[in-house]
Amino acid sequence: MSIDDTDVLARLRAGADTVEERRFDAHEVLAESRRALRRRRSWQAVGACTTAAAVAFSLALAGPVHAPGLGDVTLPGSEQIRELLGIAEADVSSCEVPEPAIRQTPDPEAPPSTRPGVTYHLTDARPISPCLDVRVDDTLPAAPGLTPATVTEDGAFWRTHQMPSDEGYLIGYQVFGTDHFGGTLTGDKNRTPIGLTAHGRVAAWYELEDAGADGQPVGQRTIRVAGTAMGDIRTIGEAPLLNTGSLVMSDERIAWRHGTTVSAAPTDGSEQPETLARQATAVGSDSDEIVVATLGQDADGFPTTTFTSYGDDGSVATLLTVNNPDGQPVTAVDITDDVLTYARGSDLVTLTAVPRVDGVVAPDEDQTIAVHLRDNPVTSLSAAGDAIVWVSGPVAYLLRDTSPSRAGHPDLVRVGQSSPEERMMIGLAGDRIAWNTTEGSDVTINVGTLLESGGRATLQAVPEGFGSVPEAPTVTVPEDAVFHTYD
Repeated sequence: MSIDDTDVLARLRAGADTVEERRFDAHEVLAESRRALRRRRSWQAVGACTTAAAVAFSLALAGPVHAPGLGDVTLPGSEQIRELLGIAEADVSSCEVPEPAIRQTPDPEAPPSTRPGVTYHLTDARPISPCLDVRVDDTLPAAPGLTPATVTEDGAFWRTHQMPSDEGYLIGYQVFGTDHFGGTLTGDKNRTPIGLTAHGRVAAWYELEDAGADGQPVGQRTIRVAGTAMGDIRTIGEAPLLNTGSLVMSDERIAWRHGTTVSAAPTDGSEQPETLARQATAVGSDSDEIVVATLGQDADGFPTTTFTSYGDDGSVATLLTVNNPDGQPVTAVDITDDVLTYARGSDLVTLTAVPRVDGVVAPDEDQTIAVHLRDNPVTSLSAAGDAIVWVSGPVAYLLRDTSPSRAGHPDLVRVGQSSPEERMMIGLAGDRIAWNTTEGSDVTINVGTLLESGGRATLQAVPEGFGSVPEAPTVTVPEDAVFHTYD
C-alpha cells in the first residue's frame, strides 16, 4: 500500500498545535524601555553618590589636605568625624619637646617686653618637629641644577640645566609638585652657569667660559640676570674669576663682593655697576636694601666691623659697629626688617643675631642672641622675617623668634644633615623653607612652610631622614674650668 504525500502532509497539519499570532504593543514596549533606563540611571546615581561619600569620608579622616595653589583643604565636619572614631588631629601635647638648655644673663631692670641676651651652643639645639616647626608640603628627588637655596616664596625653584656644548644651557622656573619647567631661557653655548641665586621671579648667576686647552677657565665671570617677565637673559657686568663672593639681590639691585670691594647694579641692566663699599668682608640683602660688613678701627686702634645699609631708594645708614675679638672678621651677613645676623671666625665660630625694630638695630648686647659653633664655619646664611637658617658642617640649623616685639623665647632647631658624600644645603624665602636629606645614595629635597609661633600642623607622612642629626660631639672640659649658673 502506498500513501500519497499529500495525505501525509494533511494529517500532520491536522494534528499540529495551533500557534497564536503575537501582536506587539509599540507604546508598551517603549514604556518598558524607559522604565529600564530609569532603573539603570538610578543605580548609576547611587554608585556615584557612594563613591563621592567614600572619597569625602576618606578626606575627612585624613584631616586638612594641602592642595597646590589652594592651600589646606578641610571638609566640614571632618574634625567631629575624626574625634568620633578616635583618630582626631594630633594633640599639641604629643608634639611638645623639651626646651633646649639655654644660658642667659637676664637684666633685672629691663622692661618685660625686652628679651635678655641668650647664648646657645650647637648641642643645645633640639630636633625639628614636623607638627610644631615646619609643615612638610612636598618632597622632590634631587636633580642636576636643583638646589634648595633657590626656593621662592610662592613655592618654586629656579634651576639650571646644562645642554650639550653646541646648545648652551637652560635657566628654568619650576613650581614644586609639578614637572613643568616653565620660564625657560637659553644661555650661550660653550659656557657654564654657576652660583645661581633667586629672588622671587628673578634669578642671577655667574657664567663661565669653558676651560681652555690647559683645562683652566678662561676670561672672567659674567654676571647674568633673568626673570619670568624679562624675556631675554641680561648681562650685568664682569667679575674676577678668583676671590669673588656669592650674588645677593634686592627687589631692584644685585650686588657681589670681589676681593674686598662690593659692587652693585640694577637688575634690569639699565646702568653700569658701581662700587658700594671697600674693605668689605661680607654682603647680604633684603627686599629693599643691601647690607655690607666692612673692616675698620676704633679710636684706640682696635679692629672693628661696621654694618652699613644701602637702600634701593638711595639711602645709606650705619646700622651697627662691633669690636672684632682676636681680629676675627665677619664672613657672612644677612638682614631683614626684624633682625641683623652675621657669622665670624674660622677657629671659634660665632653666629650672632641682633634684633631690629623700625629699621634700627638694637645696639644693646643684652638683647643679642649668640650661637657658638666651635670650629664649624658657616657655609651659607639666610634670613627671612625673624627666622635664620645656616649650615655648619653637614648639619643645617634654624633659629627662630629673634625680634624682641614677639612673644615667646628664641629657639634653636636642627633641621637635618647630609651624608659625607653630599653637601648640606638649605634655603629660606618668606615662610618657605627647603633643605636636602640623604638616605643611602638617594638625595631628597624637602619643601615646607614655617609654622607661626605657637602654631601646629596635622601630623603627615614625614620623609625619611627628617630631622636626623649626627651624634653630639665629645666635649673636653679643662680641669680648671669655672662654671656659672643663672636663675
